[in-house]
Amino acid sequence: SVTAALEEKRDSLGDLAISFFPEPGPVAHRWRFGPGIDRHLFAEGLRRIIEEHGLPLAVPPPHGDGAVDVLPLVEGRPAGKWLLERIAPLLFPGAQIHLTHAGDGLNDISAMEALSVLPMTSADCPQCLELVRARSGVIASFAAPGLAVAECYLRLAERNWYGPLSQAIGNKCRTALGDS
Repeated sequence: SVTAALEEKRDSLGDLAISFFPEPGPVAHRWRFGPGIDRHLFAEGLRRIIEEHGLPLAVPPPHGDGAVDVLPLVEGRPAGKWLLERIAPLLFPGAQIHLTHAGDGLNDISAMEALSVLPMTSADCPQCLELVRARSGVIASFAAPGLAVAECYLRLAERNWYGPLSQAIGNKCRTALGDS
């Protein structure tokens, strides 16, 4: 018998992406379970099941954080949050695109590592903090989920990241944080 943690995420259209965490070690900060299975063996087993049943799903290579994702195929290609830097230019051709990703756990590292993404984090994930500091990202003093994201957006506004909208966005964030 093998145990794995399971996390499901839905995008704004309701499409579902599922992440399995079959190895207990990398996610011990979030979940406690055992016995697990090697993430690469687990991913290969999922691929065989998907192929056998002809499902419109994909299993990309496992992440360094232990995650094995099962993604929907969109126009024949797997869609996941770490693909944002590749998908955004297709959605907004010719636009100047600035991407951020706020992470609060090891499962967010893969999205935060993309070179075109400005990483942000809350104060409670040592690995995320390390990555964000190395990349001069934004660190909130609040723990996730709470007000950490509003604080990150405020710090971006203070850097004039939003250009002419920075002051208005900063004011909204200060109001949300209660220090207007």
